[in-house]
Amino acid sequence: MAREGLTRFDQRVRLRRRYRFSASHLYRRPDWSDEENRRRFGKCANLPGHGHNYRVTVVVAGEPDPDTGFVIDLGWLDALVRDAVLEALDHQHLNSAVLEFAPGGRIPSSENLVLWIRDRL
Repeated sequence: MAREGLTRFDQRVRLRRRYRFSASHLYRRPDWSDEENRRRFGKCANLPGHGHNYRVTVVVAGEPDPDTGFVIDLGWLDALVRDAVLEALDHQHLNSAVLEFAPGGRIPSSENLVLWIRDRL
């Protein structure tokens, strides 16, 4: 039951959960020369690639369940992120591990990686 003066929207909450993984990648287009790749991508085009430690923040929003107080079951969310994202990416070379980032595919930039993760979640 809503408290006096509060609307249903006022009871919505946002929950943020942070995850981490390490991966390497290479920015390189096979249809460009070495010089063009270096001009466009700088050191990120140097073979064999380089690595990063990534942080992913997942945000869920909604009204807490009146029986549990949860917006989402964190165990379920953790398993989803682990199975759909972390197992595919952690300690991998993204250009080899992810079909979309294979040579001739999308560049594994942070922006494209975010889109890839979003599509899996």
